[in-house]
Amino acid sequence: MVDYTSAKDEVSTAVEQARNAMRARGTVKYDGLNNIDLHLTRRLTIETASVRILGEILMAANNRLYITEAETPLNVPPPAVFQASLQILDDTGVRIRTRTNLGVPDDTKNPIGAGGVADEPDKVAGQMMGAWRTAGGSCQAAYFKSGMRLKTKRGEEALAGTVTNAGVTVTGEIIVNGSREGQFINPMTDQAIMIFAPDDSGKLNISALNAPAVGWPDVMLELCPGSRG
Repeated sequence: MVDYTSAKDEVSTAVEQARNAMRARGTVKYDGLNNIDLHLTRRLTIETASVRILGEILMAANNRLYITEAETPLNVPPPAVFQASLQILDDTGVRIRTRTNLGVPDDTKNPIGAGGVADEPDKVAGQMMGAWRTAGGSCQAAYFKSGMRLKTKRGEEALAGTVTNAGVTVTGEIIVNGSREGQFINPMTDQAIMIFAPDDSGKLNISALNAPAVGWPDVMLELCPGSRG
């Protein structure tokens, strides 16, 4: 943690400086804007020759820069839930839930709106619609296929879909708004199975979290031509 209370003129560049330092440590596998507990964050996954680094960087409303890191072996699935569990407390131990866009350029779009509700759930769902394959894979046996729009048992906007890997097909719902955005859940148990993260290049990144996908490797998918009609 770095306290910028006495250097508020440096807040606007703090996240970017921390991001660049983390990117320099290895091969960048993921780098995107996310939202945790109403804080706009920069989330990264970096791989070195021996470890995977999971990083989260955010500037909170108390003018403090928070950087969290975890290292995992390359031969195990990344525990993506680690990053999503971060909470920031004030000096009295009270959880800070002030919506912030600090430490980033003024025109940066926060992926989550006021109150933790996505500004554009249709756009988020649209980024993941269609059939998706692994690089060089078959569209006839797509890794992920989206279904219809629906709502979860909690009333969250979601997109139905199926993921198929190594002969196993998992049916679930991708949440496209709110604090659980990007989680692919089991509609019966409400448990997160995977994390879906579309990136700026039009690819779709998927990380496994829980059964029945435990041990599945991270994948980066490409959209099958014509699969959106």
